[in-house]
Amino acid sequence: MSTAPSYDHPLLHEVFGAGFGQTAEPEHPLRGDELCSAISAGEGPLHQLGGCTCPVQGDVEYEVAQAALGVSVDWCDHALACEAGRWLLLAQVDSDDNANMMWGDVGMLYWLIRPEDLTARRFDRALFTWQCS
Repeated sequence: MSTAPSYDHPLLHEVFGAGFGQTAEPEHPLRGDELCSAISAGEGPLHQLGGCTCPVQGDVEYEVAQAALGVSVDWCDHALACEAGRWLLLAQVDSDDNANMMWGDVGMLYWLIRPEDLTARRFDRALFTWQCS
């Protein structure tokens, strides 16, 4: 399955400028129904290794970045966006009725890692977060 970044993903901030998610006009092409439909993951449990996260409640890269920075950082702070852009999805485990797994209210588990730690196989440096609806 191919994946694509959600419209508030740090990669889009990098390409379209810092603060893209907070300042973009609602009619911007990256917020249009066509793009959102094209990149939506669709049906079924969304378990995966690598690729882009399928966030339940906003991009998980920002949650992990805030934990990695270890300080209270405002969500609009450029440092948080820069740190969020440094994290890659390692694994994602969806709620799955067939496997009898329910994370909160139909939630998802995420493990993210920085590229240099993945390359060096330092999986102990991966960070975990989860979201539910």
